[in-house]
Amino acid sequence: KKIITFRDKLGGFHSKDQLLEINKMTVDKIASIQDYIQFDQELIRQININEATVEDLSMHPYISWNIANAIVKYREQHGKYNMISDILKTRIIDNEFLLKLKPYLSL
Repeated sequence: KKIITFRDKLGGFHSKDQLLEINKMTVDKIASIQDYIQFDQELIRQININEATVEDLSMHPYISWNIANAIVKYREQHGKYNMISDILKTRIIDNEFLLKLKPYLSL
């Protein structure tokens, strides 16, 4: 139940490492269910950073209100994003966080 709830909040899993973010999930538990786990990049729900509001973005578990606000404010001040990596220009997002978040973003 926890896996499904977290998957639905995320918009899908892109890596089995994300399962470790679930409370009380361990490597051993993941190993015991790995035959039942599938990852399909096509099924991941993405958020369009050129259209999303602060509220839309902050609903994603990885995106705090401050990060969502920075993404939207930067877009309002500088125009639409041309590439997902342009959110690095907000200076609140680093490369490591971008890699974690990128599967959930679109233009």
